Amino acid sequence: MLQGTDWPLALEPELICITDEDKLKRDRAILSTFLDRPTGSLLDYTLDGDHFAKEAIKTGLSATATSDLKSMSGTFDIILMYDVLDHIENPVEQLQQAKLLLSPNGVIVIRNHPWCSRHGAHLHSVNKAFAHLLLNESDFQTSTKQKIFYPRSTYHRWFNQSDLEIAKERTIKQEVEPFFKTEPLSSKLCQIYNTDQFPAYQLSQVYCDYTLKQKG
Repeated sequence: MLQGTDWPLALEPELICITDEDKLKRDRAILSTFLDRPTGSLLDYTLDGDHFAKEAIKTGLSATATSDLKSMSGTFDIILMYDVLDHIENPVEQLQQAKLLLSPNGVIVIRNHPWCSRHGAHLHSVNKAFAHLLLNESDFQTSTKQKIFYPRSTYHRWFNQSDLEIAKERTIKQEVEPFFKTEPLSSKLCQIYNTDQFPAYQLSQVYCDYTLKQKG
């Protein structure tokens, strides 16, 4: 089934970042979307190197990157978490740790591609939409820890448990192709989501953006 020509791509081939220049273009585009502050200090909490921090420095920000928030000291005006929360086992703990590093008017800027999204489990090597939902764990490698079926409510719960307030929120959706509503896929997806109705809302998620601030 995965080899069939009817199965939609999760990403168009030209959108897959292969070269370093591809990644730089992506990073610049993402930063321009997220960061509306031309000055200040940025901490990139990352599981994928310091490329965002390097690009942020070029925009005038004082920036550094870390994969260990507990090792950091001082405070930051912006803490960036790009595709992090779905890949760690203790998201609430890390959000609480990030909050301790915020300056008084600082914000945490987040983008998540949920597990149930077209980018779910980040299977760009397979590059087939939602393939991770149908494959067994042994069939692919992924660093995704959180298999989130209801992204918005799950993220909101994590933020509330971390005593953080949502200042801005944006969810980008994409219409699910009719292919997924045919059998046997439709029944399989209903089984996975434990629902009698086709889970169009969950499957339509592309990414979720949040700007968080301390409560009060």
